[in-house]
Amino acid sequence: FKIVPLKPNNMFNQITILGPGLLGASLAMAAKKNKLCQQVSVWSRSEYSRNKCSPQAWCDQVYDTPMEAVVSSELVILCTPVATIGNLLKEIAPHLHPDALIAIAAAEDSEKITKEIWGDTMGWVRGKDPVLIWDYN
Repeated sequence: FKIVPLKPNNMFNQITILGPGLLGASLAMAAKKNKLCQQVSVWSRSEYSRNKCSPQAWCDQVYDTPMEAVVSSELVILCTPVATIGNLLKEIAPHLHPDALIAIAAAEDSEKITKEIWGDTMGWVRGKDPVLIWDYN
């Protein structure tokens, strides 16, 4: 797997939140407040939710599709209902930034879901909250 060095200021250029509900929006606000990234992008299946995010100070860009939202993101955080994660991962996979990290929030079986989709082409780091590390090579 490729080790990507952090920038001197330890910031991601872009973080994308897929599912900016209570959990996703809270993560986005914390990322901006703590200067973890330069830009926060979001996508929601709901046009109503997308419209609510657009004027928020923590939200730099709202996308109409998840595929558009992830293209330039170095960190993609999925905060969608568990039942949607498998299909959503399949949709975004071809569009991910080559060095993207993927985090799946609130899915007990996220390791199983990702292994079903990608087999052994990714590394899984288990901690308090699991994180998926994507490697295209």
